[in-house]
Amino acid sequence: NTLPIASFSHAALCRMIWLYLRSVPDRSGGRKKAVDAILGGLKKYKEACGHVFHLTHTYFWIQMIDLAIHAPNPNAVAPAQTADGEAAAGLQDVQEFIAFVRANPFLLNDSLVARYYSRQLIFNNPDSVSSFVLPDLLPLPSVLSFNRAVAAH
Repeated sequence: NTLPIASFSHAALCRMIWLYLRSVPDRSGGRKKAVDAILGGLKKYKEACGHVFHLTHTYFWIQMIDLAIHAPNPNAVAPAQTADGEAAAGLQDVQEFIAFVRANPFLLNDSLVARYYSRQLIFNNPDSVSSFVLPDLLPLPSVLSFNRAVAAH
C-alpha cells in the first residue's frame, strides 16, 4: 500500500491489471492465477486504505483489459524487446502501456461500465460488491464479439 489511495486513479487500476495480465504465459491456468492476484492484492490494498473493494466492478475491468490484450487489433503495438536494467524495463513498461491505451482508448473511459450494468445493480446491490454479478444491460463481450462492441463505442 505504497500508493496513496487518492492517487489510485482509474488509469492506475487499468495499468495494474494490464501489468498482471500481460505477463500471463497461457490463458488457461495462468489467467486464473493473474486474476486471483489482482483481486486479492487490490482487496488488501483497498481495505488497508479504509475503502471498499468492489469485486464486480474490478472483474469488469479485468475482463475488458484481458480482451483488449488478446483480441485482434490492427492498432495494437507489439511488445518491445526486453531492455537491460530495471529502470529501462520500467520505462519500457510505461511506454508499452501508453501504446496499449492509445490502441484501446475506451479503457480509460471509467463510465464504460454503465453500458453493461445499471446503477441499481452495480452500485446499490450488495451482492455486486462481495461477489461477481453478471451485467443486466449488455452481456460482457467475448474475444469474438469484442472488436465489434468496441467499434460501436
